[in-house]
Amino acid sequence: GPDGRGDGPAGKMLVPPPADLTGPKTKAKSDAELLKTIREGRPGTAMAAFKGQLSEQEIRDLLAYARSLGQ
Repeated sequence: GPDGRGDGPAGKMLVPPPADLTGPKTKAKSDAELLKTIREGRPGTAMAAFKGQLSEQEIRDLLAYARSLGQ
């Protein structure tokens, strides 16, 4: 969804549901863990891998954006 909570219209149809990027589980993850997820995706979920599709700077920008959600 627009606020990073995984509650957008498309998110309701995904199994498993998307992560809440504003929630305590995501906030507790290290930058290294989140960067790995952005680069490699999460098999069995809708989270695609962005390695090879985005530059390293764009991947780091996504991390910064995810960290800014819910502040």
